[in-house]
Amino acid sequence: MIQQRGEDEARGWLEGIQNLDVTQYPDEFQLSGAVADGEQYVGFANHYYALRVLNSRPDAPLDLAFTSGDAGALVNVSGAAALANSGNSGLADAFVRHLLSAEAQEFFATVTYGYPMIPDVSPVGGLPSIDELDSPDIDLTELADKEDTLALMRDVGVL
Repeated sequence: MIQQRGEDEARGWLEGIQNLDVTQYPDEFQLSGAVADGEQYVGFANHYYALRVLNSRPDAPLDLAFTSGDAGALVNVSGAAALANSGNSGLADAFVRHLLSAEAQEFFATVTYGYPMIPDVSPVGGLPSIDELDSPDIDLTELADKEDTLALMRDVGVL
């Protein structure tokens, strides 16, 4: 939000959220459960936590909403790499290739509810495809420096 709309708007949004008398939870899974239980009306969590709740409680009154054109629609991909000096680069390369196989990506999609990273495997749980998400054009390397964001969050009282 800071990168797209500036620090003043981000500060105003954070202050507005804080003024709603928010309840903090130790993790996003518990927050998703609290929404499913009717304890909270809304919460901010990664999609896979809500899908884990829905997997165990299909009738829970819980739904997902994806934002449009802002960072809330970004997919953050975990990385894997093989070290050149690992001593067993063939095995390491095979493992990384396996992570990108249809079998592994289907596991990640169906068991952890993560977004699959290959076109042969579709997301589960009613998730929109990556192509359907309206992600902004953001240079993700600019998000690596979190100090200004953390300072703003501390100043507003979120952290």
